[in-house]
Amino acid sequence: MIPSIPPSAPAVPFAGGTTCESLGASSNATASVNLASIQAALSRTGVVTLTTPGTYYINGTLLAPSDTDFRLGAGVVIRRTQGVNASMLRNTNANSAPFNITSLTSSIDGSNGYLASVTTGTPHNMAVGSYTFVAGAQPNDYNGIWKVLSVADSMHMTLGMSYYNGTPQVSNLTSPATINTGTSGANIIGVTTTLNSGNIVLGSGTTFGWVLGQACTCTGFAGPQTITAVGANGALTLSGKATANSTAAVFQTNQYAYTSIVGMAADVNIAVQGGTWYQDFQLADGSGFYAAGVNGLTGNNTCAILLNRVRHLLVRDILFDNCYDGLVPMSAYDAVISNINSVNTGSTVQFMSGGRNITCYAIGGQTHDVTVSFLVGNWYTWAGTNFEYLTDVEALTIRDVNCQNALYAVQLSGQAGVKFREVTLDGITGTAAEGSGLINVYDDPAIGAGTYIEGLKISRVRTDGAFPWSSAMIFTGNAFLGVKPTIRGLSITDCDLFVPDSAVSSLAFAITFNGAINIPSMTIANTRFTGRAVGLSNSAINLGVNLIGTGLRLSNVEFSQVANCVVGGFASTAASYQYSNIHMSGCGALHYGMPNGSGNIYIGLNSIHVENVQNKLLYSFGNTSNGYIYVGGVNFAANMGGGWLDSSITNNSNWTAFWSNPHRNPYSIAGAGPSPDVRNGSVQAHVIAAATSMGNILGGGYPGSGLYAGGGYYPMTLILTADSSGTLAWTFQGNYALSANVGQVGQVLTPGAANAGKTMTLQFIYQGGVNGKWAQTNVGAWN
Repeated sequence: MIPSIPPSAPAVPFAGGTTCESLGASSNATASVNLASIQAALSRTGVVTLTTPGTYYINGTLLAPSDTDFRLGAGVVIRRTQGVNASMLRNTNANSAPFNITSLTSSIDGSNGYLASVTTGTPHNMAVGSYTFVAGAQPNDYNGIWKVLSVADSMHMTLGMSYYNGTPQVSNLTSPATINTGTSGANIIGVTTTLNSGNIVLGSGTTFGWVLGQACTCTGFAGPQTITAVGANGALTLSGKATANSTAAVFQTNQYAYTSIVGMAADVNIAVQGGTWYQDFQLADGSGFYAAGVNGLTGNNTCAILLNRVRHLLVRDILFDNCYDGLVPMSAYDAVISNINSVNTGSTVQFMSGGRNITCYAIGGQTHDVTVSFLVGNWYTWAGTNFEYLTDVEALTIRDVNCQNALYAVQLSGQAGVKFREVTLDGITGTAAEGSGLINVYDDPAIGAGTYIEGLKISRVRTDGAFPWSSAMIFTGNAFLGVKPTIRGLSITDCDLFVPDSAVSSLAFAITFNGAINIPSMTIANTRFTGRAVGLSNSAINLGVNLIGTGLRLSNVEFSQVANCVVGGFASTAASYQYSNIHMSGCGALHYGMPNGSGNIYIGLNSIHVENVQNKLLYSFGNTSNGYIYVGGVNFAANMGGGWLDSSITNNSNWTAFWSNPHRNPYSIAGAGPSPDVRNGSVQAHVIAAATSMGNILGGGYPGSGLYAGGGYYPMTLILTADSSGTLAWTFQGNYALSANVGQVGQVLTPGAANAGKTMTLQFIYQGGVNGKWAQTNVGAWN
């Protein structure tokens, strides 16, 4: 793992310190004594230390108040006693009760900067100097954790609003704030409905903490519904009547639809550093382990450390052992999480809700689930509590994460109504389970659809060929109830990715896009894809057939030993595919299997280096209208299996090919194709023979085939390099007038053994007209 950079300390420097040992904590003490002793130290705030090596049992939850730095020494293990259903540590205000905010307006004060005037519908119970968490407001700038500057009465107060990236301009903050009407839908596939009955039964008897009066929808019921009764084992009664019997209806509630802006008490300046946290999820009778949703286990106690609604948060240098989940930060603002590892644990770090200015790095472990996840949504373990209130995620950096056969290394998931903004994933390495990947961005039907990311930068991702079942990146959209996930500004750079194959993995792609996803444009640059053998079923990039977008750009990308480089395409009315500085060796096609489109498809090829390609460069394209191919440099340095264009293009009159100028990079035109149109000056083509006859140089089988100069009289230069034996020949087809050259028989040019490895330069000039000829203007010689 890349060495970590020391994180910044909490915002407020702590003075003095309290030792837990001085208050009775000991590895020889009972769990009850340790719980009380450590809690007494934490309640004093400031620096709290526990440094004597040993295992300290506790039988409850420790509470960390604001302005607390809890430091554990080397060899210190905090272990929860067996069978206790509780988290080990959480902050004091993690479950504070909400109050409604009826008015939220902004102003600027000369000395305090941005202010927010708050009017509440119920008493806020906040004091001057305390901190309030605000959620459910639009724009998202209002949401966050803010200091209470003044309190007029129990229903009015003023908040000071500071920002991680400086004070915003007045125009950025609409006043007054409005309610975020985005909803987070929890849903189950497999709901049972009965004709003329309002009763439904949820699949598998799952309960989600439904409450009376919740808004919901269910297929087979006319219009929106509300829950009128909550029964046992997932049985619900809705306000309307079902129109049919069904065992596969779809039920969704707007569980976290905001009816008002909410506020609640929050904490600031909390640090937890060092130690091993051992949760011991074995049941008291030894019969098995706790699992979420059973044994009374719910969201607030499935993790070892829960820190909810904390600003200025520092957690580092921790090992989680035998925990359902390790660290769960929720609604974290100005947070640094670093040097966290785990063994026999679900997720090492699992962010939930929203947050701003979060850096998470140097995370690893042998996890059963996800090493680092950020889930914004209605997860059933949090239903019916005061824990999760959704806000946007802004300025999130996750870097230097190493997973060991986990489900995923990093996972992002959201839902309609909230957004990820400015997300960076950097230095993600390791191995994922078969059929999984290092990075997973998806919509999950358990929380509703609508993951929305503005600005996703992925860099320095590494997958290892020694573990060929791991994909690198998986992007999945479920389009539940017609809502598609959206990723704007997707950039993937500086990666080294192994391409898994069907012999060892059910997901034989390095990067794959599954389902309907809206990605307007994406860039993949400075990246290498490596497979095991071209004969296997594997492809580097799978675009699928349901991807919604307009642009793919590949730049400085290397492909080796993969069946195909890019598979599929945008299911869009117009799309652009730009390939520049591409190196292919031992591959199938550069682009295979583009879906049918309704028109205006652009394909740009510039500086493409090809060695031993087993298929056509562009292969099996769907029908389209107004398809354009621009070639600006293709070099066939070795074997080219069957020309450069497949008959799906050459037999489709809707495709047009252009060879733009000037060309300074080597390229060749081999095989049949639409009549090329040469524009804007001279053409220089390098054609290298290496493993087989290039065949059909410059042209196809169409009337007037060959290079068409757009009505002008333009020169063309062909630079031919003979193979090592001089036996491979070039065939000139179309309207060409060749002068006598060594080895020429009709339109076939054979170098001969004496010219093996030598180069010949042929110069032509176009004689005008669509059906005109290219006249050779020099006598070629092998040099």
